Amino acid sequence: MSEEKNRLVLIHDLIEHYNLKDPTRKQETLYKRYFIYNELRKAGHTLTQIAEVFNKNHATVLHGLRV
Repeated sequence: MSEEKNRLVLIHDLIEHYNLKDPTRKQETLYKRYFIYNELRKAGHTLTQIAEVFNKNHATVLHGLRV
């Protein structure tokens, strides 16, 4: 298994473990979600692809990347 694939599996596990798809706006959850946005962006995913993972708008992802 490649390093990139391992990284994506880890990210998926983190999303599930911390319930990052939930529509909460708690600060601790937001920063974890923003961190995952950044990691997915580094992996080459588009804003729209990242948004689809979290059921968000691409503008929400863009905002999270700027924080």
